[in-house]
Amino acid sequence: GFHDHGICSVAFSGSGELLCSVGLDIDHSIAVWRWEKGEKVASATGHTQRIFSVAFNPVDDSVITIGVGHVKFWKISGRLLRGKAGNFTQGSKAQAFCSLTVSKKGRVFVGSEQGEIYRWKNGEVDSLVHAHDGPVFSLWVCRDGLCSGGKDGKVCVWSLALKPLVDFDMRTQSVGLERAKIRSVCWLVRTILVGTIDDELFEIDIEAGTPTVLLQGHRFGKVNAVNCHPSKRIFATGGADFTVRLWDMDSRKLLVMRTLEAAVCSVGISLDGEQIAVGLETGKLVILRLRTLRPLMERKDRKKALHELKYSANGKFLATGGDEGFIDIYDVMSEYEWIGTCTGHKGPVTAIDWSSDSKQLQSDDREGSHLFWDVESTKEILVAAEVRDVEWASWTCIMGWPAQGIAPKFQGPLGINSACRSSFGDALATTDDWGVVKLFRFPCITPGARCKRYGGHSARVGKVRFSFEEKTVLTTGLVDGLIVQWRYLSTGKMSELEAEVSDDEDEMELEKRGVVVQGEKQDSDVENELETNFGRGTSKVKVDKTGMVQVTSERMVTGNEVVVNTGLPQEQMLNVKAGVMEESEMEKGG
Repeated sequence: GFHDHGICSVAFSGSGELLCSVGLDIDHSIAVWRWEKGEKVASATGHTQRIFSVAFNPVDDSVITIGVGHVKFWKISGRLLRGKAGNFTQGSKAQAFCSLTVSKKGRVFVGSEQGEIYRWKNGEVDSLVHAHDGPVFSLWVCRDGLCSGGKDGKVCVWSLALKPLVDFDMRTQSVGLERAKIRSVCWLVRTILVGTIDDELFEIDIEAGTPTVLLQGHRFGKVNAVNCHPSKRIFATGGADFTVRLWDMDSRKLLVMRTLEAAVCSVGISLDGEQIAVGLETGKLVILRLRTLRPLMERKDRKKALHELKYSANGKFLATGGDEGFIDIYDVMSEYEWIGTCTGHKGPVTAIDWSSDSKQLQSDDREGSHLFWDVESTKEILVAAEVRDVEWASWTCIMGWPAQGIAPKFQGPLGINSACRSSFGDALATTDDWGVVKLFRFPCITPGARCKRYGGHSARVGKVRFSFEEKTVLTTGLVDGLIVQWRYLSTGKMSELEAEVSDDEDEMELEKRGVVVQGEKQDSDVENELETNFGRGTSKVKVDKTGMVQVTSERMVTGNEVVVNTGLPQEQMLNVKAGVMEESEMEKGG
């Protein structure tokens, strides 16, 4: 295509016939397309500095771009776009311009890094107002006026003549880490939608002046952990944003949040529902009171991440496992006194389950081992027949006899990240590296067993858990940062999942580029935008002489190459598209 290094901004014309795109090449090339026909109408070199946004003027289909140190106006001339720099009769262009909007009558409004809103007419600054303390990250214009949102946490409403009408301070409403830095606004009649950097979405009734929380989520990165309360419809999550959060399933609202000292890798809720155990990336174990998330105690017996922890069926013990390959057992009744360590795994522990009598453990690791343990002696049970008749209080392991059918034929559990047996024991949900949630009957012993597949995540899915009464399934995103809540429908034959809600959203990895504007020091959030990594990857599929498929993924930025042997025969070759891998033929029904 025309853009070889990715696209950072797009915009449709007023009629919807044309589409403008801005590339990530060194010249930030601009192209206008007749998108329905796939035809390029015109193109040009954009600017040597980063371009943040592009928009059409609906009056004459001219194009406006903004970015670091420039506001530029473009007209289509044959097969070329001819640009003219905006004339700053007021204000300064020695800064970054962060937001852009154009009214139906052709009024152009631009928000700057220094908190100003510029109104343009015929390529010149017509009016200027200082609107925010810090960057203006979002603008929205409609027939009733102009709405702006900034880093200062304020949402301001203006007339089209840039006269202030009303403002709302979202810092009093936000519970996020950054206290409501506004990144997006949308104004329709009497309602304003507001999105913050902390993955919060608010709705403001202008007449009533009252903001309402619609959605909340983890601010950035992976959502590593999820666990459900043993007797209430609430659940806890933990993520790379250093937070533990408690949610209500019915209202789908955040109840309480606690910021910790490191990324959260695992969470568990005690049998009495009064405490939450949290495993951190640093190896520290933190115990919190459930209602307030107030810390009760801490232990640090490991130096590396704790990826899994599980309370015993009788509520007396807690088992933890992580990167070091050990499983530590603690006495809950004696203020989490260390009892012993199970030693035998050769890789990071990823799943732990207790027997119903709390006398045995089973566990998985990333090296493909599935081991059994005697809790009293902390010794490995080497003869599997000794645990053949053991009843397990939960099943979250991806290996083991009852779960051997969850992997496709000839592949093994490669790419499967998590599993969870339903509360009543007749179904098993799994998640994988290809963004798919699957539902199997349990036990599932036939290799390549039939299942139902569900898409809701854009990429790798992390943990999956059933609610205590088996009405809801929860999954977390390792790339998109989503928490997806599914309604579990038991039909008697093959159960179904139905998505209820998902919390937004994470960005792609991008190619590193830093820009300094004429020696001026820029706002930290604007610098983050400039330093965002824009990168792209490719996947190659090869079939060796034995008919095995190899998927090769290459990151263009680092040049590192990872080869994954899927173990699939040629006739079951995988389609690789848009970063999501799915089987060519999707089984239907149950």
